[in-house]
Amino acid sequence: MRLDNNAVCTTPCALYVEPGRFVTMHMQDLPRSKLSVGYIPPGDFVVSAKPRAEGAFATGVTFTSLGGAAVVTGITLTAVGCSTDRSGMCTAGLVTGLAGAAVTAFSINLIRNSLPKAAIGPAQAQPYITGNQVGVAGSF
Repeated sequence: MRLDNNAVCTTPCALYVEPGRFVTMHMQDLPRSKLSVGYIPPGDFVVSAKPRAEGAFATGVTFTSLGGAAVVTGITLTAVGCSTDRSGMCTAGLVTGLAGAAVTAFSINLIRNSLPKAAIGPAQAQPYITGNQVGVAGSF
């Protein structure tokens, strides 16, 4: 975890972050990734992160390429088929182009959903007193 681009701890860790400090999280495994959490508001918060979903990302990239190729093919078939007297080629171009556009849109959304995400939530902690111990228990 980094504050203002300075390494401060390895997760899981608990530390006080002054308001106005910019927080980023870096994954050390390969492939390395950086997740900008942003500025943490004043108060007690838990910052959790989810890494990139590798399978969904690879699927999205693959099908974005294939869908884009289908859109280009559809545009070409439509332009040639509709400008000449070939209604079959015109129809094939329209179907191919629309199907490719749908696949491309779905795949881009799949890529966006597979990217790493950070969540900032309130800390859930309760103070306790037992015998000769005093502390705070919960998730931080």
